Amino acid sequence: MNPTLPVVAELVRRGHRVTYATGARYAAAVESAGATFFENGEDLSAQIPRFGKASGSPAQDDAGRLPRPGMLAGLGSGMMSGLLERLLERAREEFPALLERLTADQPDAVCYDAMTLAGKMAAMKLNLPDIALLPTYATNDHFSMREMMPSRAPAEMLAAWKQARQLIEDFAREQGLAGFNFMEGPPASLNICFIPREFQPAGDTFDDRFHFVGPSLGRRGIEEAWQPRIADSPLLFISLGTTPLNDQPEFFRMCLEAFAGTEWQVAMAIGDRLGMIYDVVTEVSQDQQIRRNIAAMSPRVRNSGGATAAADAMEEYLLWLAAG
Repeated sequence: MNPTLPVVAELVRRGHRVTYATGARYAAAVESAGATFFENGEDLSAQIPRFGKASGSPAQDDAGRLPRPGMLAGLGSGMMSGLLERLLERAREEFPALLERLTADQPDAVCYDAMTLAGKMAAMKLNLPDIALLPTYATNDHFSMREMMPSRAPAEMLAAWKQARQLIEDFAREQGLAGFNFMEGPPASLNICFIPREFQPAGDTFDDRFHFVGPSLGRRGIEEAWQPRIADSPLLFISLGTTPLNDQPEFFRMCLEAFAGTEWQVAMAIGDRLGMIYDVVTEVSQDQQIRRNIAAMSPRVRNSGGATAAADAMEEYLLWLAAG
């Protein structure tokens, strides 16, 4: 969501009306960007099981295995299909409301996250111009994200994705979209990618339907002023991004131990599930909004492994490290 908020603010500044359909937890951020909030959908990350010390007693997947702390690894076919079924059950309740809103106040275009169903389906069903927003790599005939996966995916993973595809196809068929193809269909009429073309594998093969605009700079939601404790000491910003993969207390504790007693000040964006770290360090944030304030103060090093974070760091002329 973060990359879209500066875009929304700029559209509003230019006199456009923007309605933003998303979950209730993002209402304040949407309205602060100048858009009209329309509650529809829910926070996917909140529905994904995340395991580890912070979540209480250990949980197992449908194969009886213990997932790695904080990771999505271990989501077997049963857990994945169960999660998707819950999300689609909610979609069956809310998708008609989205269609009704778009019909009553027809937009000039429907912009949607390329990894979500509702926007793409609504644009297709109502025959509206579609604009896909991609925070990371795009896909065409020359490159697919599948190429970045292991050459031979585990049988369990293949079974899980096959079942997920069938559930999505069934849902689309219920909505009168028998030809809907979620992940492998043709690209949207316009695709806005929040990375530079130079970061995109096979970037020169993407046609004029794809615009690689780079990092989305500007205000991202409701931000609180933040200042480091010591103005003239070097500052390091550490983040694992905004996905459930950031739920890794062991990693953050390792970083704290590594820089303890040094001249470095460490600021962390730790997500919303790691309050347990607050007894160790106070220079942490529950979300990524600290990033813009830190960028304005020019930290010497930034640690965050995503393509968008790398582009952000380059924009601010910062040293960037990716932890593997």
